[in-house]
Amino acid sequence: MKKRYILFAIGLLLSCRDRVDDRNKATADTMVITSSRPSVRQRNELTDSILAQIKNYYIGQFDQKTRLTEEITDSTIEWSFSSLPLNKGDYDGVLLSVYVPTAKNMRGVLEGDMNRDGRSDLVVSVHTEGGGGGGNMYWDDHFLFIGAEQNGYKLTDIKSDGEINGCGGGYLYPEKIEHGIIYGRADCYADEDGHCCPSLHYAVQIIYRNGELVRLYKQPITH
Repeated sequence: MKKRYILFAIGLLLSCRDRVDDRNKATADTMVITSSRPSVRQRNELTDSILAQIKNYYIGQFDQKTRLTEEITDSTIEWSFSSLPLNKGDYDGVLLSVYVPTAKNMRGVLEGDMNRDGRSDLVVSVHTEGGGGGGNMYWDDHFLFIGAEQNGYKLTDIKSDGEINGCGGGYLYPEKIEHGIIYGRADCYADEDGHCCPSLHYAVQIIYRNGELVRLYKQPITH
């Protein structure tokens, strides 16, 4: 499953802090087509600041000119990054699709105190498809937002499934935050598994340490 991360191999060599800083810089060559947001916003909806930080992370992955389209519903934002062919025969299609949950009570958004400072923090799991090159691959990126003063949130770390689940591939499903610990499940691949069906399942615990998400515990689920 290591081939799932070839497109991001260079990025994985950088520190998490550098990745967050660099990819929060939107590229001027990206064109954005934005649909209108529903007129009624819910109190528990993720803030525009949080959504902008997530969007800029993905924009920063594309060096070439790219078309970005945005579809918004009451519960999800979909960003699709498509190529803009310069020459005949160049790939013309979607490079990466990103699906962002937009409310705190939705699956994919956990709220709790990760750094034990008494403020609410957020873990937002964003589903991606295409791998940045239009391939048949998918995984979740997990964004950690640490609560700051005046009810703001700062993007502190980003880990993909395979970076944090202890398998080097497969998937991570965070389930809850209690006492500064993320409890969840990892689904991983045995050598003979097909792409559809990882057969190894683990209970995992993840903590916040020295500015990043760190796996604390991984134990096979036997039942």
